[in-house]
Amino acid sequence: KDCVFWKEDDCLLAGEKAAKISLLKYLNEFYLKHIIEEQLEEL
Repeated sequence: KDCVFWKEDDCLLAGEKAAKISLLKYLNEFYLKHIIEEQLEEL
């Protein structure tokens, strides 16, 4: 099991790292979209 990088005690593989980054990116975009929609409704 090859470690790509170490964070605290976690050894993440490249695939796991990529999956977490894409998930965070998706959640961030969803969150921003939700905030924008709420602000538009208030106008």
